[in-house]
Amino acid sequence: MIMGDSDPGGGRPVAGIITISKGHDASYPWRQIGAAQPGTAARSGTGVGYYLSPAEKGGEPPGTWTGKGVAELGLRPGGIVKREVFERLYGHHLDPRDPSGQTRLGRAPGKYRPAEGIYAAMLAAEPEATAERRAQLMIEAKAQVRMPDLYWDATFSVSKSISLFHASAMANAAAAAAQHGDLDSAQDWQDVADGIWDAVMEGNAAALDYLQREAGQTRAGYHPGGRWEDAREWVIASFRQHTSRDGDPQLHVHNLILHKVLRETDGQWRALDSMSLYRHRPAASAIAALATENALTRRYGVAWVPRIDGHGREIAGAGQALMDMFSSRRRSIGPVTARLAREYEAQFGRAPDARALASLRQWANHATRRGKDTGPLDLDRKSTRLNSSHLVIS
Repeated sequence: MIMGDSDPGGGRPVAGIITISKGHDASYPWRQIGAAQPGTAARSGTGVGYYLSPAEKGGEPPGTWTGKGVAELGLRPGGIVKREVFERLYGHHLDPRDPSGQTRLGRAPGKYRPAEGIYAAMLAAEPEATAERRAQLMIEAKAQVRMPDLYWDATFSVSKSISLFHASAMANAAAAAAQHGDLDSAQDWQDVADGIWDAVMEGNAAALDYLQREAGQTRAGYHPGGRWEDAREWVIASFRQHTSRDGDPQLHVHNLILHKVLRETDGQWRALDSMSLYRHRPAASAIAALATENALTRRYGVAWVPRIDGHGREIAGAGQALMDMFSSRRRSIGPVTARLAREYEAQFGRAPDARALASLRQWANHATRRGKDTGPLDLDRKSTRLNSSHLVIS
């Protein structure tokens, strides 16, 4: 479960949290969080891809540009983040307005010795080191590696009940289409799922607006003799995510804030002050969660209850509703799901994670309705066929 921050104005627990971490790898969105390239089949919250891992579905939705400094660099607010542009801008601070690729936004990122270089120097000082000692030196060398700060990852994660509310809407859309052929009802549930994401992004946007306004600072000169300058035009690439690393439903947004910000006094690009960012994180967290709560209540009339542990809020009645939904036909599905899980492990060499297991349950549901397959399950073929018919595996 996600633990929400407290509202600074009244101490009210909220249904989400923002965390902040340093970013050192400009390829992170594509190597780690599974962002799709423009033009791929991955779509936000729709189709079979929602129920598969990023590796299986070709990636999470592409990122989009936001922030008040995006237009300054000739990028379109709300436009798709292209990998080549992102990596040059975030990895090397190259100005996307310069087709020659020569202009930088302020100083280039720092370059530091890699672990191999540090290890070689340490080994030269101990040429008689044993194999065990060499392994220890390599660990020490890796611990000494410095990495340039390229961006800040402000991640907004909502409470589990919101994620399950979204998963429920998608599952209902799948059931309406696959089991009853009711495409109108399926579209209605799809609209609900999209509306949930809209509410999350409304909260996310409110938090980013607050951070840019209140935490938009950079330093001029060297402190304590230096001074603070306003820098509220940030460049941000936001990447929506549907699942946790374990494959469970977990709606969250990675907001990658470029380390360079535009100083208002002279238009120079300088480093964003991280202390100000961290200082305003709790308030931004509360703003994001409260805006999301209000949007969901306004659209769907959901009520909120405090978590048992007192950390955050959840949608009232979500637990029982979800248990009722997923208990449907459990007795007939159980044995078939177990067989499919064994075949999955035989095909891929690993047990299915939570998402894959949910997919297998849905296929078991279909199998028990039309007769069981006797041969091994071809997951690739099933996924392709379901994707082509725009159905969702839940």
